[in-house]
Amino acid sequence: MQSLEQFVEKVRAEIGGEAIVLASHRDLSSTLCLDLLDRRVIAGFVANNCSENALERSAGWWITRPGGPCEFKKSHVRNLLVVGNEREVTGSWM
Repeated sequence: MQSLEQFVEKVRAEIGGEAIVLASHRDLSSTLCLDLLDRRVIAGFVANNCSENALERSAGWWITRPGGPCEFKKSHVRNLLVVGNEREVTGSWM
């Protein structure tokens, strides 16, 4: 099984190496997200149930989960990678 980092790197390669913001309807480890952010594997993450430091460094946060909207900070990142199964990643995206 591939790690989350390997999966993100594979997706980045498929979209030409562009920056990615990572989100999941399941809790992502804020330690993992901050590590990926510091090593520039991701350009940001959507926070949920994380420390104040992680929230400050996030690209945004969930308003409600699952299936609910996100609130994003101003960002120049165009690519949002939402990880989960087909019941968790549904709805309309603009």
